[in-house]
Amino acid sequence: MERKDLIISALLVVILILAGVLAKYSQDLSYCRDQLSETAKCMKYVLKVNLLIDYGNGTRRWHNGTLVPLGSSLLNATMQVASVNYTLGTYGAFVNSINGINNDKSRSMYWMYWVFRDGKWVLGEVSADNFRLKDGDIVAWFYENCSKWPPEPPK
Repeated sequence: MERKDLIISALLVVILILAGVLAKYSQDLSYCRDQLSETAKCMKYVLKVNLLIDYGNGTRRWHNGTLVPLGSSLLNATMQVASVNYTLGTYGAFVNSINGINNDKSRSMYWMYWVFRDGKWVLGEVSADNFRLKDGDIVAWFYENCSKWPPEPPK
């Protein structure tokens, strides 16, 4: 085989490889474009919230950018990022524990939620299952001493 034929064969192999890579890239790009379109359609049914869990011992866990379905309650969002034990009562859900940290009546330590509004923390006014989240909400659970009411706002 002549050198010229060898070079032509090598170029054909390279062209075939590049054509395969380009076809795969095009297929992946088309798939991604379809997925983004579907995601955009779904995003109008989703809220993005920031949720903090403060364990009262210096440990804080932020769950920023948590996506929850439109109409979700704080309880729904919390159960999405943590293990929650609660009791349903006359006024709604009462949170007994988050991630295994139980309310402690003997020390007046309870899980309380706060909402960040107008540059300050505001104590939740309804039960967590009745608090409907809005897009962009910043909400926090604090394990705190409630012997003095109302408790001090978080820092």
